[in-house]
Amino acid sequence: MEIGILVDALRLVGLDGLAQVDLSRRKHRNQEIGKLGLKVTPSVANFVLIHFPDAKGKSAAEADAFLTQRGLVLRQVGVYKLPNALRMSVGTEEANRLVVQSLAEFLGKTA
Repeated sequence: MEIGILVDALRLVGLDGLAQVDLSRRKHRNQEIGKLGLKVTPSVANFVLIHFPDAKGKSAAEADAFLTQRGLVLRQVGVYKLPNALRMSVGTEEANRLVVQSLAEFLGKTA
């Protein structure tokens, strides 16, 4: 489903303002993750895929272990033939910010 179709559907039920805020937050989150050098596959669902390099110390599995130690749960998606990606559920602004900050720390960058 295209984002435009979702926005149109929300407009029909009077939630267009909510849709714009949500899309703005998603775009901002994806941009922040992208600034860390990670590729994001955007989605209109309640998650995004974050793609990691296949490099020692930077892999999805290592990122997952790092995040899990901090109480942040992302999902490995290797069973879907995406071994270098993690699935991040869309959470609160605070939770999303914490994931981005932790990813920056994992990668040795600043968010």
